[in-house]
Amino acid sequence: MAVLLAAIAGISIGKLLIAGFIPGLLLASLYSAYIIVRCIIDPTIAPAYEVERTPLSIKLKETGIYVLPVVAIIFLVMGLIFLGWATPTESAALGALGAFCVAALFGRFNTRMVGRCAMSTIRTAGMVLIIIACAQTYSQIVSFSGISKAVAAWVVGLNLSAIPVILLMMLILLVLGCFMDTVV
Repeated sequence: MAVLLAAIAGISIGKLLIAGFIPGLLLASLYSAYIIVRCIIDPTIAPAYEVERTPLSIKLKETGIYVLPVVAIIFLVMGLIFLGWATPTESAALGALGAFCVAALFGRFNTRMVGRCAMSTIRTAGMVLIIIACAQTYSQIVSFSGISKAVAAWVVGLNLSAIPVILLMMLILLVLGCFMDTVV
């Protein structure tokens, strides 16, 4: 969604992704804290299961097999953008290459999988390009028709301070966001 927003708004994709990193971590931490506190208050809502004792060597082996490949792909996509070593387009290509390498390492790489990935990519890219084209067309129509100037003049005529106007805009986006699904 951030990449789509940056493409439509004409702002730096890398900077927008970096700007969303801390709020994302904060939100994940708050969700985790909420779940922990709720489970401490009412332990019956947490799933009950027995934790098996696992030797450290097996934990390290399974971490290397199942977690490190995912971390490597995330680093190829996000880490290289954060470090400034690659553009978002280059990072996406490297992430796809990394995913193909991981699939090959796990023995899941075949032509059928490549075909399914290509078709999924074509569908998603087509949908995103149609959304961008429609958004650009809509913004041009709104701009040329004078609606944006009329709305701006109406808001200025309300003689409100900046805070109520911003809150109203956020409320409108919240309501509209309730009816729109994510792009991908």
